[in-house]
Amino acid sequence: MRLRLRLAALACVVELWAVGVCRVARADKVDVQQFHPAATSTGYLSLDEPSVLPAFRGAVGLFLSDAHDALVLRDGNQIVPAGHIVTHQVWLEAMGSVGFLDRFEVGLALPVVLTQAGDASPAGYDVAAALRSQRGAALGDLRLDGKILLADRTVHRLHQLALALVVGLTAPTSTKDLAGEHNATGRPRLVFEWSIHRLHLVSSFGAILRARAALLDLPVTHQLTFGVGTRIGVWRGIEVYGELRGAVDVGLPRGVALRGTDAPGEVEVGVGYQTSFGLRAFVGGGAGLGRGYGDPTFRVLLGARYTLPAMKKEAPWADEDFDHDGLPNGIDRCVRDAGPASNGGCPDGDLDGDQVVDRLDECPERAGPAANNGCPDYDTDGDNIPDRLDRCPKQQGSRQNNGCPARDSDSDGVPDVVDRCRDKPGSADNDGCPDIDSDGDGVVDRLDSCPFEAEVYNGVADDDGCTDVGPALADLVAGQIALFEPVVFDKDGAGEKLSPKSTRVLAAAAALLRNHVELTRVRIDGHTDDRGKPVDNLDLSLARAQLVRHFFIEQGKIAAERVTAQGFGGDRPLVDNATLQGRARNRRIEVTVLQTK
Repeated sequence: MRLRLRLAALACVVELWAVGVCRVARADKVDVQQFHPAATSTGYLSLDEPSVLPAFRGAVGLFLSDAHDALVLRDGNQIVPAGHIVTHQVWLEAMGSVGFLDRFEVGLALPVVLTQAGDASPAGYDVAAALRSQRGAALGDLRLDGKILLADRTVHRLHQLALALVVGLTAPTSTKDLAGEHNATGRPRLVFEWSIHRLHLVSSFGAILRARAALLDLPVTHQLTFGVGTRIGVWRGIEVYGELRGAVDVGLPRGVALRGTDAPGEVEVGVGYQTSFGLRAFVGGGAGLGRGYGDPTFRVLLGARYTLPAMKKEAPWADEDFDHDGLPNGIDRCVRDAGPASNGGCPDGDLDGDQVVDRLDECPERAGPAANNGCPDYDTDGDNIPDRLDRCPKQQGSRQNNGCPARDSDSDGVPDVVDRCRDKPGSADNDGCPDIDSDGDGVVDRLDSCPFEAEVYNGVADDDGCTDVGPALADLVAGQIALFEPVVFDKDGAGEKLSPKSTRVLAAAAALLRNHVELTRVRIDGHTDDRGKPVDNLDLSLARAQLVRHFFIEQGKIAAERVTAQGFGGDRPLVDNATLQGRARNRRIEVTVLQTK
């Protein structure tokens, strides 16, 4: 058989590597390119769209695709040495289509392989001459698609549903074995789309009907095809595309099981731009989903489609006006629905009912005044002045100040008109004046029941600011919150826990920290004596410090970011560990002030 049609010596496929049994598989003409853009005018990237062109309206398109490692030989999951049969394939596909009777569209596409390259001798076998015949430019299979719009209707004003049947055919016009089929193929498919404003979802189910062929040791038979995709309008003509498509071989020879190589699949994403004069441009990329033949490692693509003006001479009714909107059918983009000339003869929709038509409405699904381009009037600061009129949209203000707050000379949040201390930052609760703590106990005078008697933190009403009966349990001493009773821990089955005996002294220390808001950050320090291993002492001291920190946060109501914990083990003794009393003093908890304001 002629070398141009067969690659009988293209590769030696090892079936039983363990015993060294090898057979040479044949290769028929097979189209290994899995990406073919829709031949009709209104496709996504490669998936069809149900809508059709108006009668006698034409469209043209051009797509460029570069697939890397489109066909490789594998041993299990590994590519065999020199097994990159097609390292890259650059395709250029031109297409054109025309609409009939507002229900039918016929498209024609011609692909051309601009360049194709691969390893000279796959798997180390002498097939260089056969592979060289696959390199360079080639013509692909001519494709013809006929689309019939079966249904197109609006549901509940927002949801658009459309269904179409596409009958596709290819002719064996390819000039190289890996650029097309050796016989004609049929490609019927059913396409369904759901749209709501700028979101479009499409699904496609069909088949490829072909004569059985072989690609190395892979039988290529009839296939069931599927695809899902989305198109989302982002902003002013910019659209985002996403597609997932694949195929599964059916009708395999008897005794041949379905493998991953029999189910090619690919995903693509892209960005498009729709102009006002009928041009749509695309850029995107994709990758194969498995090991199916024709699945590339990655793919890049560029494309454009252009809808031509109406061919008035070929439309005998082009001068008529079916919808009576004053625009003749030849220039009316919606010949069956009346609409103004400013919208191309299509109806001006108003989804949100705000009297601003959708094509002028920047927020078509949310009602808003025309002065705000159809968007709602936001009031970020809640001062009842809409942001578009508010000179300070993030600060509450008055209408007299155009939405800005009144003047605040000392920037304390209290306007000058009610600030009794305009030159000194203060609190709103103190009419804008600084809070004074006359007795220095951490409780400001306006909250201190005894403003000239310092609070004694002894566990008795430690938040009232008054001197209480009983000795102090905690106090501020030289950069620390001194604890005048030891913190004791009890052992339980899971380790250690804070002894109930220590809650009084820790509660007093927490009250002191709570009142002294200028102490912005403190550290709970855990210490042990020198008995035991240093590493164990370090872990024990940290665990005890964390127990105290947890008490401060949960019981003492101290913000977590104000308190940290650290263990020092036995590295910082206060006294000699030689005596029982000394070791007891060294086992301690300290509260060190790290930061003040």
